[in-house]
Amino acid sequence: MKERDLGFTIQLIANTLKKRANQELEAHGITMKQGRFLGYLHEREGRTTTQKDFQRHFEITHPTAIGILKRLEQKGFVRTRTDESDRRIRIVELDPREEPLHAAMIRLRGEMEGKLTAGLTEEECRQLRDLLERVHDNIREK
Repeated sequence: MKERDLGFTIQLIANTLKKRANQELEAHGITMKQGRFLGYLHEREGRTTTQKDFQRHFEITHPTAIGILKRLEQKGFVRTRTDESDRRIRIVELDPREEPLHAAMIRLRGEMEGKLTAGLTEEECRQLRDLLERVHDNIREK
């Protein structure tokens, strides 16, 4: 059997992960990408987070970030406001109604990580993360 190319294998993993996460998160009315946005806001708790921060962190376009944040705001999970010192900047904050969802997302992330790394040692998991980061660095636009 011919060996799959690396890009295709990564795509299959990403597609399967997205499909399973979206199935789990459907009950909460969000997608995996929206969940990642909420998780990012939790990681940055106590710091000001702007739409531009999402663009940089997720390596996405301005319209994509705006669309995801608009849907999260419509669902009541985030609030946005204009920066008082620069009206061009939109600040994004978690809404308290998001908190119960956060616990479910932490559980789901743990389950998914467990499935992704099943049968791997702690050292192999560290090596895998390091290798994937290097692969990403190799193809990232700089």
